[in-house]
Amino acid sequence: MLNAAKNLAPLSLVERGQYVEVPQGSRFVAHIGANEEISLDDAALLPAKPPAAAPQPAASSKDELSVVTFTSVPDHAEITVDGKFFGTTPSSIRLPPGDHSVTIEKSVFKPWQRIMTVGIGADVSLDVTLEERP
Repeated sequence: MLNAAKNLAPLSLVERGQYVEVPQGSRFVAHIGANEEISLDDAALLPAKPPAAAPQPAASSKDELSVVTFTSVPDHAEITVDGKFFGTTPSSIRLPPGDHSVTIEKSVFKPWQRIMTVGIGADVSLDVTLEERP
């Protein structure tokens, strides 16, 4: 019992919105507000310290921004828009209208890159299936 409490000690310092490093092999139970299963199997592939808040491009009016929802197979691929890291899939971000360079990538897979044109106030879903590298 003492070992379990010792392994969870770093989590007692976690506050909402903070990132912590959990030693590899640590086990813990997470309670979420829905009947969903979550997996941390790919956590080692994620960046150690993501940015405190994903950057959001500026736009002249909030009504002009479009919501782009990114999903990928496999999940947890890194999303880069116009050279800026925005997080991992699945995620939704707001983008101003116009052309944007989008890259979705994950280790062991070929990067997916496209130029995406976003309209004013649109809701766009971008579903990407990554190919394994030979």
